[in-house]
Amino acid sequence: MGDNLKKKDGRDSSKVNKNESWEVDQVAKKMGVKPAEVKKAVEKVGPVRTRVEQEIKKNK
Repeated sequence: MGDNLKKKDGRDSSKVNKNESWEVDQVAKKMGVKPAEVKKAVEKVGPVRTRVEQEIKKNK
């Protein structure tokens, strides 16, 4: 079952699910990178959003 996009309460905002394209696209847009780079960062450091963003910044 997928995420309910109508619920905007922040329960899941601390993680990035690489299988949910809208989550990957959201991080990619924020960081100014391609979605493939976000997926690669998630595979390397795990789904925690702050770690993913740090990994992307490190590789820019």
